[in-house]
Amino acid sequence: MDKTSATVDSTLKSNDVEVKTQTQNSEKLQDNVSNSNQSIQVLSIDVGCIATGYSHLDRAPCSVAIVNDRCEILFDSLIKPDKPVVSDLFPFSGVHKVDLQHAPSFDEVIQKVINMRKLNGCVLLSIIQLNS
Repeated sequence: MDKTSATVDSTLKSNDVEVKTQTQNSEKLQDNVSNSNQSIQVLSIDVGCIATGYSHLDRAPCSVAIVNDRCEILFDSLIKPDKPVVSDLFPFSGVHKVDLQHAPSFDEVIQKVINMRKLNGCVLLSIIQLNS
C-alpha cells in the first residue's frame, strides 16, 4: 500500500467514527424528544451584508430573516448600517442602498429578535463579526 492509500484509509476511518458519533447523538436527541412529548422547532437565520469599504472584511449587516422548517417567515427586517455604504452588493444582498435609509439600527433589530414570542424556548446562534 502506498502512502496515499494509507492516508485515504485513515481519513475514511476517522470520518466513519465521526459519522457514528453524530448518528448516536442524533438518536439520543430523538429519544429525549420522544420521551418528553415535545417537538423540536428548527429555525434558520440568514444575514445579508453590504460593503462598507474596499476590503473583503469591510462589511455590515443589511438584512436579517428567520424562517422555520416549513419555510414560513417568522421575521424579516432590513438593517441600517452604522457606517457609510460603499456598495450595496445588490446581486448578492438583494438590497438597494436607498432601501436602508429608513431601516432600524442593528441594535433595534436584535432587540426585536430577542423579544419574539415565536422563538420562546429556541436558541439562535449566529456569529456576526464586525471589524471596527
